[in-house]
Amino acid sequence: MATFDVRDFLDNPTWEGFENCRRVDLEALAAQFGVSVPRGFVKAEVRALVLAALLEQQVLDLAQPMVEEEVGTPGAPDSPPEVEYKAPATLPRFDPISPAVHLQLEAEERAQIRKEEQQLKLEMRKLELEAERDIQTRQMDFELRKLELEAERARLAAAPATPTGVSSTQGAANTSDISRHIVLVPQFRTQSK
Repeated sequence: MATFDVRDFLDNPTWEGFENCRRVDLEALAAQFGVSVPRGFVKAEVRALVLAALLEQQVLDLAQPMVEEEVGTPGAPDSPPEVEYKAPATLPRFDPISPAVHLQLEAEERAQIRKEEQQLKLEMRKLELEAERDIQTRQMDFELRKLELEAERARLAAAPATPTGVSSTQGAANTSDISRHIVLVPQFRTQSK
């Protein structure tokens, strides 16, 4: 197997050369671009870090070469076609987040959580104030009704007493005269013996 040389790769960067790198080669590329590689990372994670750095520095083009087959000439013996490797066109490769970006995302999440908590506290305070306002309104209505009843009681106490049979609102025109109804009373006779 050929040895990997960082300078040769940087002079002529290819996807095939990058895909054939061993972990040691990837770590050398990472050191060349100033990417710190944690010890616990596996080869795929190291490759993703280095690939992100290569794409960021525009050393490698984002478009990978297509798979090409060479078709043999007619009449020539069938030889196995040479195929250039191309990663499947499915999901993009795992791109680990650098620690600085990770910290920035965490700070944004915390700021969003704080903002939501403040909005929740504000809503709670609004509800508390609304409840206090309702209680005060009810208490003021109660006090007003109490004062109205006391005023009514004082007015009734100050008004002259009227007979229970006659309402003060009926006045003198509606007073009943018992002498008109004397005819309806049966005559009372006593018999002596």
